[in-house]
Amino acid sequence: MTTTQTPVIPSDAAALIRRFYDAWQARDAAAMLATLADGDGVAAFGAAKSELAIGRTAIDRETPAWIATCPDWIAMDIRRRVGGQRGGLIWAMDELEARSRDGNDEVSDVFHTAFVLERQAEGLRIVSVLMAPTSEG
Repeated sequence: MTTTQTPVIPSDAAALIRRFYDAWQARDAAAMLATLADGDGVAAFGAAKSELAIGRTAIDRETPAWIATCPDWIAMDIRRRVGGQRGGLIWAMDELEARSRDGNDEVSDVFHTAFVLERQAEGLRIVSVLMAPTSEG
């Protein structure tokens, strides 16, 4: 698959988002949570309507249950990315194709994801993430 990306975010930000996707694909809550900032201001909006957590305590509590409901992903590919940076904030919006298996059939789900990242004392972290499924698949 050809990936179209506008190279408008720093490579360390792209790598951190890739780590988030890799953890999601592996259904590894601890690795996913390691990409997120601490504190009450961090926010996560999951793919289901009910998946909303604000503050690190709520996100730590909810994320394992959220990703346990995901299929066994076999690949996650970024189709398109746009983003930018200003000051210590970086944002990226992706069109993500996530593929899984349903028996012998490969199933494709498309998500629009949005990230806000911030350079903090402990390093670059995700402070906001939105994962919205599209009707395409």
